[in-house]
This record gives sequence, structure tokens and C-alpha cells, in this order.
Amino acid sequence: MIEHVAYALAWTSFAIAHSWLATRPDRPGPLGFAGRWERLLYNGVSLVHVGLVVGVGLWLLGDQPGFDRPAGLIVAMTALQIAGLLVFLVALRSYDGARFVGVDAVFRTAAGSASAEPEPLQTGGINAYVRHPLYLAGLLLLWGSAGSPLMLGTAVWATAYLLIGTVVEERKLSRLYGEDYDRYRARVPMLMPWKGKAWPAPPDTPR
Repeated sequence: MIEHVAYALAWTSFAIAHSWLATRPDRPGPLGFAGRWERLLYNGVSLVHVGLVVGVGLWLLGDQPGFDRPAGLIVAMTALQIAGLLVFLVALRSYDGARFVGVDAVFRTAAGSASAEPEPLQTGGINAYVRHPLYLAGLLLLWGSAGSPLMLGTAVWATAYLLIGTVVEERKLSRLYGEDYDRYRARVPMLMPWKGKAWPAPPDTPR
């Protein structure tokens, strides 16, 4: 039990640091001193930190054997993994990868271009069904891989982080896009696309 508590604390450290370092729409984040390198540095620090967290998990739980799962559960979990990978690949098409990673800001500013406006609100493609497809993909992959104490612990604590992070992200997006995002949020589910295609709003819906 102590191993899982320690692993939970490691994930908590990542959640706190990741949220604290994030850039906010109304003011720069703690890494604002890095200028055009801020986003790239933020992603680099996050990648190193999550790697350390997983390393802690391997040290604490990596030697424990996998669960004895029935064949039906193995098939179901494999289906979750495949679904998560497909959602991830489809979701990537809706985002500017260079902007997301931070490379765009580095080369744009280095070339003397003015700072870019925030990325337009993405409501097409898979985003017409679910507001956070990348988080959905992460959840599917996590629970589809939860076949050992280490991976189950990872699924539990990473899910807690993703759910809390989604709420924080919602507030950030609402401040950034205002009423446009509020209307979008009112129609499109957060993580589970239970409504089917819910955007754009039908013609008789106030816009």
C-alpha cells in the first residue's frame, strides 16, 4: 500500500507543477522569462517531470507481476487501447502541432514576426463530438493498459490528474474565447461523445 501512496504523491507533484507553470490568458506563467522559448521549455520540463514520475512508479511497482485477467477482459482492454490510439491520431489533425509544442513561437519570433494571436477555437472534426479528444484518448489508453499494479496505479492517478486538469483547462478556455466557448461547451460533451455530433448548433439555436 505504501508504494501506491508514494506513487500518488509523485503524480501529485506533477499535477501541481504542471498547472503552476502553465501560461494563463491574462498573464504570463512562471516561465515567462524564457520569452519565445516559454512554450517549448514548458513542454520540456513537463516531459522530464512525467518521466521521473513514471520512473518512480517503475522503482516502486515495476517488479510486481501482472494481473491474471480472463480472455474477455484482455480483449476489451485491447479494444480500449486501439480506440485510444485512433482517437489520438484523429484528434491530432485538429491542432497545430508546431504551435502546441512551442516550435512555432521560436521560429516566428526569431524571424521578426509579431506575436501570433491565440489559436482559433477548434470546433470541427472530432471536436464537434467531444471538447477534449486528446484527454479522451489518454483515458482510453491508460485504462486499456491497466494490466498490472504499476499500470493500474498509473491509470488511477493519471486519470485523477486529467479530470482535474480538464476543469482547469475549461476555465482557461472560457477566459480566452469568452462566449464562443461557453456556447460550444453548452452543446458538446466534455469527454464522452454521448450526443453524437453536437456542433455546429442547429439554425434555430441562438448563436
